[in-house]
Amino acid sequence: MFSLLKDDTHLFWICPFAANIWSWINELFGFQWNPNVQNFETVTAHATTRSAAICDFWVAAITNVLTEIWHHRNSYIFNNILASSRRVKSKILANFFECSILMKSTMHNRVEDLMIFKKLQINPRPAKPTRVLQCFLSLPDLDQLKIGCDGCSRGNPGPSGAGVILHDHTGNTISAMLARLGICTNFVVELLVIIFGLEWASDRGWSKIWVTSDSQTAIKFFASDRVPWFINSRCHNIRKSLTIKFSSVFREINFTANTMSKRGANLLLGTKETFDHWPSFLVVENLNTCYFIFS
Repeated sequence: MFSLLKDDTHLFWICPFAANIWSWINELFGFQWNPNVQNFETVTAHATTRSAAICDFWVAAITNVLTEIWHHRNSYIFNNILASSRRVKSKILANFFECSILMKSTMHNRVEDLMIFKKLQINPRPAKPTRVLQCFLSLPDLDQLKIGCDGCSRGNPGPSGAGVILHDHTGNTISAMLARLGICTNFVVELLVIIFGLEWASDRGWSKIWVTSDSQTAIKFFASDRVPWFINSRCHNIRKSLTIKFSSVFREINFTANTMSKRGANLLLGTKETFDHWPSFLVVENLNTCYFIFS
């Protein structure tokens, strides 16, 4: 069955035992086996137009076939154990199950992909459809100030920056601030930037404030008045003189504050920049624009 005199090309691609395994594995995947194919690259190309999951499983199939042929050749040559195509096929199917645990790719939601998964005895991995959501910029009430907040941490934890932008009821940008903070996690800097924004707005004489942030967790903590101990006293002091509304927003309509926070992370530690107008380097959210979210 196997011979020491034959080269690798004959062993892995041409001999009747290998040809039987290759024909079987190609049939499982619905590919047409060409006995004249004698290299890894050409066989791999069979799945180039298929889904990511099928491509991954096909590479695993080729690797498993080559590995099992080599193992059976060694068992026959050195241990005088007859090769069994049935044993090889069972081992390959078992390996597919182990590979499926580690793979994260998805299949196309088509019958041919589903049939391959069924033959491989693996649970299907259907692709989740992309949801497209629309979001719009909302304005505060006539006597209310809207604060857009965002923070960033380069490293989490790492050097962090804060960005705050103030809008009036007409949508005009009346002020903006960016600051460099110390070493913080993303969550901590999201909390701190809301405190900074509230204190800054209070100093400018505003009493009715609408705070927005794309950090749902930070907004939830402030809305429920369960802020961490290290900002608890500052939070309670600022709440005494203000009427505050908290809302989480999508990042797609909070990109101005996001830009400010990233710029703030580049400042010297403990420094900040404030603007009593719309900063020229900013692209501000447009009231009349529909923004899209893909999830």
